[in-house]
Amino acid sequence: DDGEGEEAADVGGGATSALKPGQELFEEDPFIIEVRKKQAELRQRNKAFTQEASKHDEARRAALQGFCPGTYVRVLLHRVPCEFVRYFNPRFPLLLGGLLPGEERLGV
Repeated sequence: DDGEGEEAADVGGGATSALKPGQELFEEDPFIIEVRKKQAELRQRNKAFTQEASKHDEARRAALQGFCPGTYVRVLLHRVPCEFVRYFNPRFPLLLGGLLPGEERLGV
């Protein structure tokens, strides 16, 4: 065995082998390093919050985190216009929602 196959395997190995071509340029960029630190902190904080919230019952968890998208909730409405009562069809769900601050500016 001449060992050429082993050398070829070693060349592709290493920490940068998982990077796409051109990503090596950004590996040591201070901005990228700072962004990665912040992302790691957020992941750690979210993980800790999720673990803490999982200790509570569903009602307390909803009070802490809010309702997950797609959750069915019962909503009491007061002082609704008579047209809503007259034309409401319970066979079709009433969708409630809101926009995030960044979505309000989209003009959709």
